Amino acid sequence: MSAHDINGPSQLSKREACPGSAKAEQEIPRKDSPEASRGTLGHAWIAAFLRGKPLPDIPEDLIESCSICVDTAKQIKTTIAAQIKFPSGDPIVLVEHKVDLSHLGIKEGGTIDFALIWPGVLGIFLDWKFGDLWTDNPKFNRQIQGYGSGLANDFGLEEVWGGICQPELRPDLRVRVDKFTSEDLERRATDIRRIVAWTQVSDPPRRPGEHCGFCGAKDACAARQAYGAQLSLITQPAQVFFAGSPDDRKALWEKIGIALSVLGKAKEQITDLMKGDPSITMTGYQIGEGKGKREWIDPDQAKLAMHAIALEKGMDADVVEPRKLLSPSAAEDLFGKAKAVRERLEKIVKKIPGDPAVVAIKGGK
Repeated sequence: MSAHDINGPSQLSKREACPGSAKAEQEIPRKDSPEASRGTLGHAWIAAFLRGKPLPDIPEDLIESCSICVDTAKQIKTTIAAQIKFPSGDPIVLVEHKVDLSHLGIKEGGTIDFALIWPGVLGIFLDWKFGDLWTDNPKFNRQIQGYGSGLANDFGLEEVWGGICQPELRPDLRVRVDKFTSEDLERRATDIRRIVAWTQVSDPPRRPGEHCGFCGAKDACAARQAYGAQLSLITQPAQVFFAGSPDDRKALWEKIGIALSVLGKAKEQITDLMKGDPSITMTGYQIGEGKGKREWIDPDQAKLAMHAIALEKGMDADVVEPRKLLSPSAAEDLFGKAKAVRERLEKIVKKIPGDPAVVAIKGGK
């Protein structure tokens, strides 16, 4: 966008997660990150190519990604042809089109990267994203919802297909397109108006979380600092004992529980990302088999074998089955891991693989 609205389409998901981020970012001078600058270069190159203009200079490694976006634009009708009947006649082709979003409460609107429009009937549009982290599917992406609503409003469209082309993901994930009916867009427009309105109350709440990484005010945000202090209890648990009153100690104890929950969810999200997309890697770790367990193939056979071993060792046979049958691990603890014992038990044990998990690579490479 040439002029940036604090609640512009690309900011909507962040505003929904933390309404107070709008006012917080208004107080911080805007600075483009290297990632944002790379995206700007890519958008300029694609727009020039599609308009038949001279191509600007861009880094060599960005040209391939831009070319994928151009090819996607050329083939977008073919991509969704099995799901849609196209209107007769040639569409209007839009490149870097400024769309009016004032009906959503967004003053400066937004820029749609590429669109094909059959006025009064159908629109298809694409948004280029050059990050290597997964972006929400178009159906649930507030930016795409906003653009779709704007196009439908401007051109009287009955149906809109909104897509994301993210060339730096693996090939089968690069292009995602979803359909929006007029009813879908009206519901999403109501959602977006609510998000924008919530940022404009006198004291909008600040809700720190993973979205803080995309906020320009993160370094000065008191709510985020308090959130970090809460997590610091994990490494400094003695704070609980030095609290001034029983109520303070209780509050700190409860915060430890919250911190553990946050960290647990973070670990689950990282694991899910790595399991779902092999292109996402972490040095020294990989997706492998998590901790499994062992069970007896035949509990009756296991009882006989353990009773025999117990008698040979001069043990009371009842130790094998105090309340329930000993597990393979408990049997090892009881009888030891001598070869003669191990060979007799191993052949009546089955191993159940663990669920996929992030596991350290041996040697840390």
